Amino acid sequence: MKAVRLIVLLALFLLPSAVFAQEDEISLDSLNLILDNDSISTDTMDVYVPKEEYDDDLIYVHPTSHIIVPISINVPTLEKRVNEAFTGLLYEDNDLKDDGLELKAWKAKDFKFRMVDDTLIYTVPIKIWANKEFDLGITTTVREINAEIEAEFATSMQLTPDWKIKSSTQLVNYKWTRRPTIKVLGQDVSVGFITDILIKRNKALITSQLDNAISENLQLPKYVEELWNDLHNPIPVSTYGYNAWISTQPDKISCTPIRGLNNKINTTVQIDTKVKVFVGKEPRKSFQKFLPKLNIQEELGDSLDLRFLADLPYTMMDSIASSFLVGETFGEGRKQIKVDSIAFYPGGDKLVIALQVSGFINGKLYLEGVPYFDSEKVEIRIRDVDYTVKSKNVLVKIVNLFYKKGMKRMIEEKMVISLKDEFFLLKDIGNSALFDSEMIPGVKMNGRIDRIDVHGIFTGKHSLNVDLEVVGALHVNME
Repeated sequence: MKAVRLIVLLALFLLPSAVFAQEDEISLDSLNLILDNDSISTDTMDVYVPKEEYDDDLIYVHPTSHIIVPISINVPTLEKRVNEAFTGLLYEDNDLKDDGLELKAWKAKDFKFRMVDDTLIYTVPIKIWANKEFDLGITTTVREINAEIEAEFATSMQLTPDWKIKSSTQLVNYKWTRRPTIKVLGQDVSVGFITDILIKRNKALITSQLDNAISENLQLPKYVEELWNDLHNPIPVSTYGYNAWISTQPDKISCTPIRGLNNKINTTVQIDTKVKVFVGKEPRKSFQKFLPKLNIQEELGDSLDLRFLADLPYTMMDSIASSFLVGETFGEGRKQIKVDSIAFYPGGDKLVIALQVSGFINGKLYLEGVPYFDSEKVEIRIRDVDYTVKSKNVLVKIVNLFYKKGMKRMIEEKMVISLKDEFFLLKDIGNSALFDSEMIPGVKMNGRIDRIDVHGIFTGKHSLNVDLEVVGALHVNME
């Protein structure tokens, strides 16, 4: 036992001089007395308690985030909805006396749509029934006529500054698909004039009805307004059992012109906003602004870029560390200590880790470490964990010899806040209403997060502040 004690005493004196440069000389007799004790209390020693320090003058200017949302409307979906709106009789004239013609027109088959640039082109099959009065000189005769035509229309679409869709429908062409003739006094009489009459009388009516049907079913302004309004509400997410919220303050909105591609009607919306993340109590709804006037841009990006300051409360960090550290023992035999509790607080550019221990040492030990971002693993971790070397008594040597190595390794390896797998920014936000929701029936918004960057880590009074940038993508699709 004497040999073991001698080795311990020599080790205490031979620890690296850099660690103990600030310590007082300690006699062998003092160490003998301490090591002979069954336990020691930090209350009886000159334990250095790191001062709570944080940058309360830190002013974070929130950069503008850009929420860019491509919106696609499947042309077959619009085709289906317009066909559902147009059924049965399209036109009816039952007065034979005014011009000698009774006329009815029905939708013969479903409309067929295709998108070319900013113009929707479609054919409208029309079935025609008519009673035509013919003047035979001495008398008149009325003949029944049945025929079918296909009329081709083109609707160009533009967004107005007040977020309305201005559509303009023109008749491009028409052709007979069933071209009848009738005999009057033994002569074949063409009835093509009936189509001319039908189109002439009802061109404005038919095109306005088509414009209304397209506008009602192409509800782009409604989708954008829904997105704009949703962004004023705090979006609930969660992390490590704590309630967390994304709060946005949308300010400006831009949109590209409507274009056709891959049989879809496409546009892209960009919302410029300030973003904050709160942990704890639900924040208030941001001041609701009316949907601002549309700012048309020929081109916009295609990615979501959120930049904000995320608060990681020290209480949350306490919970994470407690899950692996509380109850752990360090040292051997009579020199063993157990960690009873742990608490983090700011120590300038470092984090102070206060450990309440019991066993050979009873009281508080203080470690310090530097928070950093591991870009490869996408994690917030702590490095350079060490005992506070400003203590000027034997306790620091005992801790360094018996306990520090194990504590350092455990904290540096296990004190991890994963931004990739567990933390809300990539897991729960990705599943939140912002990234996966049905805005209105048949209209879904979904997205993904591709990358997360940390531009700085700062110690605050109650939390670790992380300057984060999240890059991903959103998409709205009308199914």
